[in-house]
Amino acid sequence: MAAHTVLLVEEGSAWALPVLELLRSNQYGVVHVRDGRSALETAFGDPPDLVLVQDNLAGLDGYTLCRRIKDNAVTASTRVVLMLTDNLPEDRVDAVKVGADGYVGPPFHPDEVAAKVEAQIRKKAEVDELLKSHAALQIATENLKRAAITDSLTTIYNRGYFDQVCEQEFDRAKRFGLDLSCVLTDLDGFKEFNDTYGHQAGDTVLTNYGRLLRSHIRSIDIAARYGGEEFVLLLPNTDYEGAWTVAEKIRQEAETSLFRGSRKKSEVTASFGVASFIGSGAETPEQFVHCADVALYLAKKNGRNRVEVYLPEDMVKVEEEKKEESAPKVQPRKQASGKKKAR
Repeated sequence: MAAHTVLLVEEGSAWALPVLELLRSNQYGVVHVRDGRSALETAFGDPPDLVLVQDNLAGLDGYTLCRRIKDNAVTASTRVVLMLTDNLPEDRVDAVKVGADGYVGPPFHPDEVAAKVEAQIRKKAEVDELLKSHAALQIATENLKRAAITDSLTTIYNRGYFDQVCEQEFDRAKRFGLDLSCVLTDLDGFKEFNDTYGHQAGDTVLTNYGRLLRSHIRSIDIAARYGGEEFVLLLPNTDYEGAWTVAEKIRQEAETSLFRGSRKKSEVTASFGVASFIGSGAETPEQFVHCADVALYLAKKNGRNRVEVYLPEDMVKVEEEKKEESAPKVQPRKQASGKKKAR
């Protein structure tokens, strides 16, 4: 198989036969056609490395053929050399204007033509290598961008990306009075599951849950791992009823079909806290997510494996309860005994 291919386009020129024979003797694969339209069909069907074309073809002339080859995405990298019959200054200018990579004027010496063909094919190889390197760099860049916003275990978005999108969506909802909901969800009993079955099983649980969340949201929604066994959903154009419905569907599926160990009963369930921008009173994205966190706290406190929706009056109550829970316990002081210990 020839290493490189040349499409020769001419209609009976005296120089064609010796050039054709020399190219073939130099191990080029040469396809020879007699008119411009046949050349286009051949080039588009199986793009050659180089087109060597007579300028004054009947019908579709060499200049037009060159421009069409260069303008088509399939053949844009194909090199084109025009064989100028008269080699006048205006002919050379036209060759440059239509995008020819080179031109040869009479008299046509086969060795000169073959040298120009070799030089152009070498340039094509260099350009192709640069394009390949550029494409590989683009892929690597996209992979790095994706890795920067993706949780490596669950393959859904990470906390950093969620925070970025949440700020944008919150500002949009606040500016235009749009619905926006946030759902925080935490896996119940995950620590016990992890301790019982090991971290590998725990990682499988987290991965499966990320997949479950992604399967229940739209393309405009965001599912992210918030930290540990806690996940978050951001649902634009969704009120609290719509968000509750999404959360409840996920809760039911998690309860019935996932995370079972050796027991018949599911050993890991999920709790949910739902907050909607309209009615939450939140002034910042951080406050908005905190509202969902308050609702999640209530879901945990009220028995787990349930969905709670945030109400403004919940905030004070939950904050007071958390203060009580975190306050240090005062131990009663022991009464001093009047008796001395024996030495």
